[in-house]
Amino acid sequence: MPHNKDNDIDVCFVHNNYLYVLECKVYTGQVKAVNARQTRGVSNIHSHLYKLAAVKQPLGLNAKAFLITPNNLTANSISFEAIKKHCKLLRISKPIDYQTLQIEPTFYKFLLEKF
Repeated sequence: MPHNKDNDIDVCFVHNNYLYVLECKVYTGQVKAVNARQTRGVSNIHSHLYKLAAVKQPLGLNAKAFLITPNNLTANSISFEAIKKHCKLLRISKPIDYQTLQIEPTFYKFLLEKF
């Protein structure tokens, strides 16, 4: 029977009894959003957040989900706030973007805080 669902996991590992699920995406064009309900010009980021939440949900309370992208989501602070709000509603961590990945000490600090 054919399976038409896209429920793959890009990166998954266990650390300190927590399951970490990472969705890795590259978006073409500028990623922006006005709020969680208005998704015009979002380049599918909200659909990827929904997918990540759907994959995480059956894995239990100790699963932690992240969206990682080399795009600069923080360039538009209003849009990034809307994306963070959407993440909070879906109970997943805020996205890790270019700003975090670019500065090694910042990313290293992020890893120490999360892992």
